[in-house]
Amino acid sequence: FSPAPHADLTKLLHDDTALKAFEDAITRRGLVISALNCSGNPLHPRAEKREHDTQVTRDTIVLAERLGIERIVLMTGCPGTPTSTDYPNWVTMSWPEDFVELLDWQWDNAAIPFWKEMAAFATQHHVQKLCFELHPGMLAYNISSFERLRKAVGPVVGVNLDPSHFF
Repeated sequence: FSPAPHADLTKLLHDDTALKAFEDAITRRGLVISALNCSGNPLHPRAEKREHDTQVTRDTIVLAERLGIERIVLMTGCPGTPTSTDYPNWVTMSWPEDFVELLDWQWDNAAIPFWKEMAAFATQHHVQKLCFELHPGMLAYNISSFERLRKAVGPVVGVNLDPSHFF
């Protein structure tokens, strides 16, 4: 995995001088950071990908706390199947019935437990809102799938609206 091109997350978390320089670069230009972004798939069926993206999400939350930022923009991710360890499986149809069974498994066994835990972690670190991009290929990709997540996880879950994702 290559580091993000925008900021060195590890360095900003562990090097106070680098963090101060980053903050100074923003403030001296009269800018404000309203949210940090950490797009990935923390529900990925491949363990190494899932663990990497989960750690990036946690680290981004911790960095947001250090910077006094209360919002994170991210993806909900997309799990695979109960027996798959290779690729996400994006279910968009309710027929045949197998799709509904898989979708229920993805929500009940992967997404809801993960995001409940991550929401608690975010709250502990003073991040008030997890702003999900409703993006094709992710478990929450439209209003109804987002509402399912919000109902299960609570008001810490929000949306970062990027209209291009609906086209």
